[in-house]
Amino acid sequence: KSSNSSREQEPKRKMSFGKAVIGLLAASVASLLDFSSAFEVVGGPSSPINVTAHNYTDDEGALLQGFLSIPPNTGPIPGNGYPAVVILHDSSGVDAYEKQRATMLAQQLGYVAFAADIFGVYAEMPTRDFRDPKYRAFMGQFNNNPAFFVQRIRAAVDFVKSLDIVDANNVAMIGYCFGGTGVIQYVYVGETGATAGVVAFHPSLSPDTPGPVANITPPVLVITGGSDFLTSPMAMMTLEGNLNSAQATWETVRYAGINHAWTNWFSPNYDERADARSWYSMKSFLGFQFGHEEYDTQPPLPASTNVDAVAYADKSDNGFALQGYLSVPNDVSTENPVPAVIILPDMDGPTLYEKQRAAQISQEFGFIGFVADIYGYDVQTSTAISSSDLDNQAQMYLEKKELYVSRIQAAVDFIKDHALVDSDNIAVMGYSFGGTGSIYYTLIGDTSKVKSVASFHGGLLNGLPNAATTNSDVQIFIASGADHDNINDIIELEEIYMAQNAQYEISRYSNAQDGFTVWNGDNFDEYASSRSFDSMYMLLEEVFDVTKSPPFKTSASSNNEGMDTPTTSGVVSVLTNTIVFYSLGLGVLL
Repeated sequence: KSSNSSREQEPKRKMSFGKAVIGLLAASVASLLDFSSAFEVVGGPSSPINVTAHNYTDDEGALLQGFLSIPPNTGPIPGNGYPAVVILHDSSGVDAYEKQRATMLAQQLGYVAFAADIFGVYAEMPTRDFRDPKYRAFMGQFNNNPAFFVQRIRAAVDFVKSLDIVDANNVAMIGYCFGGTGVIQYVYVGETGATAGVVAFHPSLSPDTPGPVANITPPVLVITGGSDFLTSPMAMMTLEGNLNSAQATWETVRYAGINHAWTNWFSPNYDERADARSWYSMKSFLGFQFGHEEYDTQPPLPASTNVDAVAYADKSDNGFALQGYLSVPNDVSTENPVPAVIILPDMDGPTLYEKQRAAQISQEFGFIGFVADIYGYDVQTSTAISSSDLDNQAQMYLEKKELYVSRIQAAVDFIKDHALVDSDNIAVMGYSFGGTGSIYYTLIGDTSKVKSVASFHGGLLNGLPNAATTNSDVQIFIASGADHDNINDIIELEEIYMAQNAQYEISRYSNAQDGFTVWNGDNFDEYASSRSFDSMYMLLEEVFDVTKSPPFKTSASSNNEGMDTPTTSGVVSVLTNTIVFYSLGLGVLL
């Protein structure tokens, strides 16, 4: 925006919509939320725009102009008003891209969306050339002055909260690039207007970024690309430290091989898959924060009647006898084989927990669930095995990594040959000790027979094996508790994956410890459990090329009367992460 001529103008006024009028414009969120597939194309250069321009002012009286999109006329207004999302633009100002995102939030998700203006109506923005001192000075007035930046953001939040159609207690914020930086700065100074939560997409993280000066209240989701030079692994370490120091509830997500500005379909770095996956993560995150989706807090099934013991062997170890547990969906036959998910147990071996997960996989999602055996038939069936014996077994396999991987491969081979299994669609997921095994498998195993490998709270204290050539086709998902895995170990793992050109996704959850997915366990974390498992489920949808949806239900605890919005039972949605942007202290934002 180099001149005012491109800005739509209308008289400055305070928005005040009557409830009767708004009822004609309101939408039923239940008919708008579409969770049919996490990897459908979410938008593009030809996406529609349905917004109206609205003027407002900041604390200093500067004239600003944002663009409002409201849900279509498909139902009554919620009792307290609609949840709302403030969108912070990238360094090109409010243009078609932010207006399209606002329209998507309103039309697809049923939220009031407002594309905020940070630069101002009368700003004369130089040509975007990072070598130009004038451009750097223009951007620096925001990047190098957080107080000024934040007061412009606050003006947008206050404007949105003043609208009659908006539930002022349910306002969230998302930002892209420069706007992602704004999101981080907003929470760093202790602002609480957007209390529902904030999401930052591919901002820049610089060691010179000022840290928080107050505790952070809104939950924070930061989503970044593994190949983004502005969000290095070391920068993520700094971010985690800053968020922890401010007692924030946070989640970060990293996508392999993704460069800066990957959500912007007008950018040469646009990545359709990462955009779709991160959009779903944001959508799920907002659903949780607005109270429209429920966390997965209870075991989904009793499992005792849904899992059968089966014998198999590790043929590469002289036929070492193993016993796994199989859960098969209804109406599966040899003429209609289905994908399978192999579950690697924690150090206690196959227990009720893993069997419940297998039953969940089969009964709720329609895939075969199989709990693998690592220790062997004799250990499982012995009545004289103590907890210390199991600890010793676990330690032996953590030290003999090749033997551990051999046991995993035995499970893969057994399932691949099973008559009811679609042998082209197999995935592996592991928990705790099993999660560590999953990571070993990605580094030194033959993953050519599987589509995806996931690790849930898999510890890395025993070190990593020397990586062989990783299969670049397998999708790797790492769900890590920030209070369990040291960030230095995660950085080491990511650097190995990067060197091997692996396709990975790493999600980190604040305050989560070992066992954060285990129902009724001492370390159970409903947020980390729900987000991580839902993310894995959507990954299974992708790699198995199916379009099943998690079973949704209306939340009994929803604060929005009149909003018949779906929530997740058993499976829940996954947060995405976004990151703050500073460049070499020059305040240059992409």
